[in-house]
Amino acid sequence: MCVMRKYILKFAIISIVALSSYACSDFEEINKDPNAADRNSVLVEGLFNASVADAQLSWWNRDILFHRTWLWGARYTYRPIHGPQVLQDQNNYMSDYWNSAAKWITNVSQAIEIGEERIRTGKADAKTNNYVQMARVYRAYLLSEITDMFGPYPARKGFKGEVAEYDSVEDIYAYIEEELKLAVSKFDESTEASNDAFDAFYAGKIGAWKKYANSLRLRCAMRFSNVGTVGKTRFENILQEVGDISGFIINNVDNASVAQSSIADLEDPAGSIFALSYIGMEITSTLTNISFGLGGISVAEMAQYPGTSAYGLPQEALTNHLRSPNEYLGVYMPDYLPTKTNIQSAGYLYDYIPKEIDPRILVNYHIPGHHDGLVNFYVQRDLNAEKNNTNYQEIELPADSGQKFSTKYTFSSFTCGENAGKNDLILRGFRRNLGRLPAIGKQYRGGDLRRVYFGCWETYFLLAEAAHYGWETGRTAKEWYELGVKASFDYHKIGRYADAYLESESYNRIGTSVKFDHTTEITSKQLTRKIYPSGTEETVTYNYPKGVHPTNNDVLSKIMTQKYIAQNPWQPFEATNDYRRTGLPFFENPYLEGLLPFMPFYTDHSAADIKNVYRRVRYPISLKTKNQAGYDRALQLLGGEDKPETPLIWHKR
Repeated sequence: MCVMRKYILKFAIISIVALSSYACSDFEEINKDPNAADRNSVLVEGLFNASVADAQLSWWNRDILFHRTWLWGARYTYRPIHGPQVLQDQNNYMSDYWNSAAKWITNVSQAIEIGEERIRTGKADAKTNNYVQMARVYRAYLLSEITDMFGPYPARKGFKGEVAEYDSVEDIYAYIEEELKLAVSKFDESTEASNDAFDAFYAGKIGAWKKYANSLRLRCAMRFSNVGTVGKTRFENILQEVGDISGFIINNVDNASVAQSSIADLEDPAGSIFALSYIGMEITSTLTNISFGLGGISVAEMAQYPGTSAYGLPQEALTNHLRSPNEYLGVYMPDYLPTKTNIQSAGYLYDYIPKEIDPRILVNYHIPGHHDGLVNFYVQRDLNAEKNNTNYQEIELPADSGQKFSTKYTFSSFTCGENAGKNDLILRGFRRNLGRLPAIGKQYRGGDLRRVYFGCWETYFLLAEAAHYGWETGRTAKEWYELGVKASFDYHKIGRYADAYLESESYNRIGTSVKFDHTTEITSKQLTRKIYPSGTEETVTYNYPKGVHPTNNDVLSKIMTQKYIAQNPWQPFEATNDYRRTGLPFFENPYLEGLLPFMPFYTDHSAADIKNVYRRVRYPISLKTKNQAGYDRALQLLGGEDKPETPLIWHKR
């Protein structure tokens, strides 16, 4: 199978080169006439394959889209002041994405149009129809992605050689549902081609494609959970039409995923989306606040089994460097770290390994200073320092004071925002010296893992949310919720912890627990903290934060918290979409130690406001300069100004 994955990718790269003449990156791609291509010789499957391969993201698009927009925006990785997490959307970045997406959509649109033309004229081969439907499903996904980014878009009439007419968000999603439903009805499993090198998702398995299309339908229907009965009606109709849960992605073997190159090469268009060594990809305090204490699984237990970054922790670390986040808040450094946000854990370093933490976090992020053999991407920096008789993990604070502390066996994190005069420690101690904060593991950076577009856990959490709303799903919200958690643990090969995890009533730093039936709210708790630099310990009252959602431990908070963790790190944009729609899980406000120029409305750091997370990105300036009428129509359909804080129709207000 590994050989097959590599072959698919090699063919994908060849396809991009061969078809590049049909996919220029100019802004007018939306209005491109597909007749300009040699329609008689072009391969339908090649056009589809080229779109998928190119959308795997060249290193530049990986950087500006997946990392600087999606990962930062979802708070899966840390960046302080630049990016959508502080409502900064740079025009050159978004213009590049706009043009790239147009190229991807052009290729699959041509695949559909040319394929259908050949079917009508009797010139198609046995596999053409299925390639057309694959392209239809993939185009539906791409249209949902770009619509969620910008808002109104020329979905129906773009890419057909006409002046593009913009469609509203609700009309685009109605069109997406039509297209996905049509694709499912037209897929033909009797002409399935096994080990199909043109299909980077499923290698020709048509049954799997139908499951992907149906699961996408559920995702898109749930977008409208806040819009009258649109979401409920569409969601229930899909379940009724499909008829059985087996018609959706419910097993990890059916996850919609694409192979990545095992060579972490910046110039490889099929390289890993995490193959950017110059970006630290450190964990955020959003994730540590959510995961600390959650599930009650001990790091000491995880240290015994392969699969997490805790594996093989030496006894000295287990004895002296573990401390429970249910008892200890951290080392308090308000003179050096920002505190102006709406959660009390700000201003602290966590100078231990958390004794209890969601195990999936230690699958995805390394423990500074521990060479676990699987996750730590920065081992060589520690080893090089040791050769020079220095300690890479040591930080002097204040600078030139002789006062030092070590980040080895610690688990600190920060959030985005303006640090103002409290930037030295973060910049000098952590940002310029990667590896001192937990960061995305090397197993993701090398490209040996398949990039997941839709995981089975998402199907279960969508069903859990729907059941919680009282929609007809065939099972209870609790049953779907627990299946989603188990599917996520199984994906990470840590299923041994799932049963105990699901019974845990331990709160995280937000005040959320795992156990479905445990809905008791907690408002405060006594915790110990350490004062820097004296090391003196004292007890403080920790008040659990208040977010956009009114409560922290209700059923919806649990479902969305688990979905957020499960989507990490493959689906950051979907995690952001869930927050836009529900206000969950808890996202702390950006630091407000100084002014945030792109958020003039944000003046009270203590008050939660859903506007403090980007709702969309602005259209490229070139849209207004080259198509004023289209731009005006897009804003009319948007119903607001062309700003990141302007909500789409399905967003929580």
